[in-house]
Amino acid sequence: MTGEQGQPLFLNVLLRRRDAASLRPSFAGADSAGLAGRGAAAGRRETTGRSGAGGDVSATEADAWTALWRRIREDEAYAAIRREVREEAARHDGEPVPPLTWSLFRRWRVDGDRQAYEAAYFRRRKRLTAHALRCLIWPEDARFLDALCETVWAVCDEFTWCLPAHFPWPEEEKAAGTDKEAGDRPETGHRFSSLHVDLFAAETAFALAEILRLTGDRLPRLLRDRIRYETFRRVLFPFLHGGPFDWETARHNWSAVCAGAVGAAALYLMEDADELAKLLERVLRALDCFLDGYGGDGVCLEGYGYWVYGFGFFVYFADLLYRRTEGGLDLLAPDKVRNIAAFQQHAFLSGTHTVCFSDALPQTPVFLGLAHYLHRRFPEAAVPEAALRAPLAADHCGRWAPALRNVIWYDPALQGAPWPTEAVYFPDAQWLVCRRADEIGTFAFAAKAGHNAEPHNHNDIGSFLLHADGETFLADLGCGLYSAAYFGPERYTFLCNGSHGHSVPIIGGRTQRAGAGARARVRSARTGGFNAELVLEAASAYRAEPADGCPGGGAAPEGEPEAGAAPDGRPAPALREWIRRFDWRGEEPLPRLVLEDRFAFDGPPADVVERFICAVPPEPEGDGRFTLRGRTRALAVRYHAASLDPVVTALTYDDHFGNKTVCYALDLRVRQPAETTVVRVEFAFLDGRGG
Repeated sequence: MTGEQGQPLFLNVLLRRRDAASLRPSFAGADSAGLAGRGAAAGRRETTGRSGAGGDVSATEADAWTALWRRIREDEAYAAIRREVREEAARHDGEPVPPLTWSLFRRWRVDGDRQAYEAAYFRRRKRLTAHALRCLIWPEDARFLDALCETVWAVCDEFTWCLPAHFPWPEEEKAAGTDKEAGDRPETGHRFSSLHVDLFAAETAFALAEILRLTGDRLPRLLRDRIRYETFRRVLFPFLHGGPFDWETARHNWSAVCAGAVGAAALYLMEDADELAKLLERVLRALDCFLDGYGGDGVCLEGYGYWVYGFGFFVYFADLLYRRTEGGLDLLAPDKVRNIAAFQQHAFLSGTHTVCFSDALPQTPVFLGLAHYLHRRFPEAAVPEAALRAPLAADHCGRWAPALRNVIWYDPALQGAPWPTEAVYFPDAQWLVCRRADEIGTFAFAAKAGHNAEPHNHNDIGSFLLHADGETFLADLGCGLYSAAYFGPERYTFLCNGSHGHSVPIIGGRTQRAGAGARARVRSARTGGFNAELVLEAASAYRAEPADGCPGGGAAPEGEPEAGAAPDGRPAPALREWIRRFDWRGEEPLPRLVLEDRFAFDGPPADVVERFICAVPPEPEGDGRFTLRGRTRALAVRYHAASLDPVVTALTYDDHFGNKTVCYALDLRVRQPAETTVVRVEFAFLDGRGG
């Protein structure tokens, strides 16, 4: 993406094609996604001098924006959006701006808590988003502008736009006199002048710059100047003249969000084309790293939510850059980006239920603005059902960029359809996703191989999900409650992250270890109609070898012997081979999964426990059968009763929002393990709730 076209001189030329003061995002109905820049040259010859949207704009474009906001304000198709904006903004009107106190800020250092500070911080961002959207939809009400000004002023007053979890805390000095000396050193000054750039500092810069552009001279001059000053001081100057930041070479969401947001703010605010070209050269290099984190199959290993987050900010920036360069730089052109854009339609089991491997939420609505934009650019990208639309309050972080685009990129004419039926294997990610929907019901199965050093890693090689009619039976718990410990040495002690919270074996009392050395080898993968088979070998996940670093999960766990030794400290089992075979018979009237595990040991065999994580309590039926009864359908679990002893245990964990949640471990212990042990378990969906 950089290469020859990434050179500052080439960028400089492209950036001069369009006046920075006229830049705005594209919107539904103006043109095909990202292509509205084609009219900018003509627009420059027909400027009106109107700056109500933040600078000199063409008469055609100014009229189009005026018509857009009128349509949003009056068209019945936007009624739900209007109601959400009005109610959310009014809710914030009724409460003071939440204070960001020292006692909240320091909690991260004291006990690892993130929620206390972040709850107040994100209420401020929700307030900013709601007040800005209300001002744009109803521009004539002076009260709405006053409320926005108060919120913007409060955001500009913050000590830092970073979260405490991302802030570069100074080490506490113990020796006498060192506090003063450390404070006098220039290199420590960035900590106290808020110049570190993390995800949320970059997002805030993007938000304020775009709000400034879209509201224009409706904001008082002092506030406009302060937005520019704080954005340059806190984000653009530190990035342009400092760094490099660790996220510039990250192969996950950080590089896209940080670089994309910094680049977007710069496109709006930087007038010097030479300086802007230098900044964008670094932005583009960081975005190359982001794309390198994806395989050619387009799967987001971090989880669906991080596709929305990382790829979303990539797209937001790409749209602005395309328009600023009048099509000279099109970051969405590569085939790999096309495949990434299609990931969403493969990431759901049904409705809002996700294939929640890694740190994904098990259930989440859809950002229809992003989905509609991608469909306009890539017609093969499926349009989700309108009923899946994420309301304004769905983003607990209150992010501005996606909220705006969920309004202006939303196209009411695209009503969408249920997720397409499919059985697809993704060779780079080593994921298998199968969906079937017909008059009998909706059924889904997903499984993964992969390795245990993926971004936002869980130790989950060989894990799988079973889902029917809007309910998950065999579950992946998805992301837990984020804290210092969650991303620290204790990461894999959390049920959500360790293999003890996934449907994979426990061998010799050991769970899977973390690191790239714990890696599956896919022996075969096939799909045919709705049937599918995946065969993998992954004994390395249970071997006692040094753990590698785990992106997204911090360093490999310290103090946890190879990510999960037996409680009595016994050595790792001499496991030569673990072959797991998934046989999904999706074309049968009521689908079923046949799972077969083969364990081969060098020497005396270890204990083998087959663990299955269930979202509903397994009910014993006798004679080698359990039934999982959902709301409208049941799943039968059948096994060889003469060789396996079952135990059901209720397990409690904190979900991503801190809610205490219960799941159930169905453990099948092999009575007499041999040097070669084969276990076969069948999971069959039943007609109704199974009596």
